[in-house]
Amino acid sequence: MRLAEILYSAPPYERLGIMRDLIAEARLGKDRQLMDILTNQRLLRPNPQNDKWLFYKRSRSYGTIAQAANNYCKRFWKADARKVIYDKIPEPPTGEVE
Repeated sequence: MRLAEILYSAPPYERLGIMRDLIAEARLGKDRQLMDILTNQRLLRPNPQNDKWLFYKRSRSYGTIAQAANNYCKRFWKADARKVIYDKIPEPPTGEVE
């Protein structure tokens, strides 16, 4: 819940940076708890009726922190969060021209 609070209480234009930092920290492999939270199956697929407490402000419109991480990874890595964090697939291209 604290991670979701940090993410969703930040202004929308800062959220991608926060999620990028969380994913990068998890990919280092030093914080196993963060890795497990961002890939937790119960957080990825919570019961919308019984698990309202897993959502920030108890609102499904926010999504859980694991859902946010998974959506971020699918958008930028074209893979789910588990593959990005545990299998450490290569970083996506930045789009910068050298």
